[in-house]
Amino acid sequence: CVNVHGSLLPKYRGASPIQSAVLAGEKETGVTFMIMDELVDHGPIFGMYTIPLSASDTTETVFEKLSILSAQHFPADLLKLITGNIKSHEQDHEHATFTKLLSRETGYIHWDTMTAQQIVHMINALVPWPGVTTRLNNGPLKLMKAHMSNDVLHSSQPGTLHIEKEIVSLETIDGELIIDELQPAGSAAMSAAAFARGNQTLSGSRCVAMSTDDVSQK
Repeated sequence: CVNVHGSLLPKYRGASPIQSAVLAGEKETGVTFMIMDELVDHGPIFGMYTIPLSASDTTETVFEKLSILSAQHFPADLLKLITGNIKSHEQDHEHATFTKLLSRETGYIHWDTMTAQQIVHMINALVPWPGVTTRLNNGPLKLMKAHMSNDVLHSSQPGTLHIEKEIVSLETIDGELIIDELQPAGSAAMSAAAFARGNQTLSGSRCVAMSTDDVSQK
């Protein structure tokens, strides 16, 4: 049996290699063709192809790029393996890293420890599932799209929400996060401008971390 794995093995073995690469802010990733053995993503490699990652890449865009990359190379490499025209080689197991199954808790924002860049990586990696979630006024608030601000707009506690005209932003420990799209509790996803028009009174409220036993998220 052979396998097409969505990372540059031995890095990111396991269940969520693409999400983990985006979450870590990697500059490149790729696909690895391997012969399966009894261990997880452990077997010999017979093909590997790399693509660059940009700051705008998301799990969805990387999935698409890697599926195209795999289709371009896998049939020919598999034929070469069968006919003996390429040889497999063992992975460098000492440098193996492992990924975990994603859960809702993976996408919970911890405002007191996470930087703006980390939260952007989370959004790029974890939307649409499990999503990136915080708590605002006792209800979940999902962040769908966001980018970092180059300007110092406010100075307040991490997690503080600011709404100015049609601009929605959130304070982090090292800067400001400009929200482009979000999903309030009980609503569909919407643009930040649409949210701002109906929620000016929420400006100054502070988001807090979700609880792992949050009933509303189950």
